[in-house]
Amino acid sequence: MKLLARAAAPVVICLLSACGDVSQLQTHRSSQALTTSANVLFIGNSLTATQSSATGWDMPAVLARLASSQQKTLTYKEAIDLGHTLQESWNSQIPQQFLTGATHWDFIVLQEFSTLPVLNPPTAFYNTAVSTYEPSIARSLASSGTLFLFENWALTDLNGYATRAAYTAVLDANYATLSTKLSTHNAIAPLSRAFERVLQTKPQTYLMYDGKHPTDAAIYLNACVFYALLFRES
Repeated sequence: MKLLARAAAPVVICLLSACGDVSQLQTHRSSQALTTSANVLFIGNSLTATQSSATGWDMPAVLARLASSQQKTLTYKEAIDLGHTLQESWNSQIPQQFLTGATHWDFIVLQEFSTLPVLNPPTAFYNTAVSTYEPSIARSLASSGTLFLFENWALTDLNGYATRAAYTAVLDANYATLSTKLSTHNAIAPLSRAFERVLQTKPQTYLMYDGKHPTDAAIYLNACVFYALLFRES
């Protein structure tokens, strides 16, 4: 497929430049299971579910095809509430059907509304993950499972920050703080850092005209980051 050919190079770029040494990723899973299959729940909004204009696939679908192309199995479900925060999604009873404990996920990905992680103070960002979601996530992860915090990227509108660097520094700091607040085994999916590294060498926009949602190239990049995280290889 053309998609898979185009995505192969970004896998290596994001792995080496943004994700760092994959062997350093914290996970409980056995190396054999880790490199062959993954069962994933994605919870979020359109930052996760934006569809590629070329294929109609969203990021999890692109990720599944990347896995298949490397003889790996990715099964996934999506709890998506377009245009809403995680708390609003919870209030609408959207993710609960996947968090009953009947299914034990290898990975759960939690993606918050675009601007919430950089609000000052980020109280709602922390409280939603820790108080609203974590109890249900804890009972719905496999014993060897990991919660991934989907690190949002900087928007075109810098939300009052003087520079893009200042914006991304707050993103990094607030996600790191949230990670320490959670008792569930977790890791940060460094999508923001992947964006910034790629922008250094390929200064083009990875956001749509609205300055928020990912273009096709960004969807592929995000899928590559998750491929490296889930399967620990480029």
